Amino acid sequence: METVAFEDIWKEMDKEYLWKEGAYEAYLKVFNQLKELTAETNHDNLKLAVVKVEDEFHTGAFNYEVFGVKTDDKERYGLELTPWRKWLSLEVLDKCIAAYGAEVVVAHFLYSLTFFGYDADEVESRIEKEIAILKEHCEEIENGTAEYIPWEEVRKRLHS
Repeated sequence: METVAFEDIWKEMDKEYLWKEGAYEAYLKVFNQLKELTAETNHDNLKLAVVKVEDEFHTGAFNYEVFGVKTDDKERYGLELTPWRKWLSLEVLDKCIAAYGAEVVVAHFLYSLTFFGYDADEVESRIEKEIAILKEHCEEIENGTAEYIPWEEVRKRLHS
C-alpha cells in the first residue's frame, strides 16, 4: 500500500465493481485508516494471493479472488474473518504483483477487506459476532440438530 496512490487503486476498483453513491469516499477513508493501523504479527505465516479466475456461474467471465496461502500447502485460506490489523501483516505473493500490478492487487485487497464494513473497529466487532454464530452452528452439527441443504438446491436458489 505504501507504493501506490489511492487514485490509481480507485481506477481499478471502478473498472471492476458497481458502486453506490459515496463509495469513493468510503474506500478513501478505509485506505487512510489502514495507513494509521499497526499490523499484528502474522503467526500463521499466511501470504496474500490475488488471482484472476473464471466465474464458475458465468462462462467466459472473470473476477478476482483474494485469499491466504501457506508455503508448501495447496489450501486457500479465506480471510473474511480476519481483522484488518492482521491483513496488514500479510506479505503479498510477488507473482501476483508481477502478473497484475500493485494497483490491481491493492484494489482487490481493499474490496475483500471491506466484506464486513468500512471501519476497522466495527469490522472486528462484526467478526466476533460471526465467529459466535459459526460456533453455534458447529454445535448444531455436533448435536445433530442442524438442517442440511444439498448443494444442488442451493445452486437452484442462486440461479432463480
